Amino acid sequence: MPVSMLMAVLWGVALMATPSQARVVDTLGAVYDIAEPDALSELKERVSRAPWGEIMDREEAARKVRGYRPRGLAKLPKASETRKRLVDVTYRLQEDLVGADGKPAFPKGFAVNPLEHVWLSGNLVFLDGSDPEQVAWFRESPYFGEIATRLILTGGSWYELMERLEIPVYYADGKIVERFQIRRVPTVVRQSGELLELEEVEVPTRVDEK
Repeated sequence: MPVSMLMAVLWGVALMATPSQARVVDTLGAVYDIAEPDALSELKERVSRAPWGEIMDREEAARKVRGYRPRGLAKLPKASETRKRLVDVTYRLQEDLVGADGKPAFPKGFAVNPLEHVWLSGNLVFLDGSDPEQVAWFRESPYFGEIATRLILTGGSWYELMERLEIPVYYADGKIVERFQIRRVPTVVRQSGELLELEEVEVPTRVDEK
């Protein structure tokens, strides 16, 4: 593994959730102005010749994308109090790292902290998208509307939230939760020097007005 790829690989493992922001846009046919009966007949003929099998396959694929859930999605308990803690994301190599010249550059067990080389801009907000109270908290928080903030789900539908909030939405699988040591949600993650600062947020219970 080339040394030049080390940080990209480690940071990618830490931050990249499974594909989540997806929008399927397809054109199923041309649009015509119906000015006379001949035009209508032509349109009907074109419709009859349309490859409906392929169209239905695309619609089925779109349905699967909208309902996508990654394997190993971490279901976490709700935070019961607001508190902060620091996390060291130092990673130890599981094998020797080979340089571009093919010679060993770093030995197995060598410690690498991505935050020594890369700055995490903005905040990462982890929450359970299936919990209306957590979603409501996010919408009312200062993080909603911040361009640099990434919303990362431990549960719920990415598609529904993306449509409702009109922002990109990501998923947090077990590896990301383990690497960042996320224990409860909502949790806001930000960089603090060479460490990550995790803030668990107690979300107030909403009482429906009658």
